[in-house]
Amino acid sequence: MRHTRRYFMAVVSLAAVGVRTPRLVAAHELAARRLTVLFDAHLADSRAFARRACMTGARSVALSGDIGEMWFELLAPASGAEETAFAGLTRHADAFVFSRLAQGAGMQMTQRTAGPLIMWRLDPFTA
Repeated sequence: MRHTRRYFMAVVSLAAVGVRTPRLVAAHELAARRLTVLFDAHLADSRAFARRACMTGARSVALSGDIGEMWFELLAPASGAEETAFAGLTRHADAFVFSRLAQGAGMQMTQRTAGPLIMWRLDPFTA
């Protein structure tokens, strides 16, 4: 079976942020992890990333309006839970803003550059 470049990039990007394929992870593990994937609806690769993550049980949220407002109203309340993680494939500026906001909430970012976009994941800080 031949796969497209887009499929390959989606699989590689999900692996980079720690999302496993459905065959390798149990449903209860997905529920415990509570991964929320943030995506930019204007970017095809970002939408594909979110779609693929949803297939593994992650929740997806489209970036809209002011990222700071989105963080404080929607994401910050969930960031206090130890099992909560956020991931995304976004522009560098968006990832930078999320990293700074999450740092204030006690989370740490791991990231990888993917051309003009950046793959990132926010997890609770562990010492």
